[in-house]
Amino acid sequence: RQLEGALASLEVLDLRLNDIGDDGMKALAAACASGALDNIASIYLSRNPGNSAPVDNAMKERKK
Repeated sequence: RQLEGALASLEVLDLRLNDIGDDGMKALAAACASGALDNIASIYLSRNPGNSAPVDNAMKERKK
């Protein structure tokens, strides 16, 4: 499902320092893979306890 309204034009998502764990990272990766965040070019996830690799991989796959 695509985002609507102001979020639909969002190109950068800064989620640094948000205490996002592994489950949250997996959920965000699933949203990226589903096409819900197609307009987002960059997601910043540093300084969260979860492993950001699933999100990084989903973003790379989406660009193929």
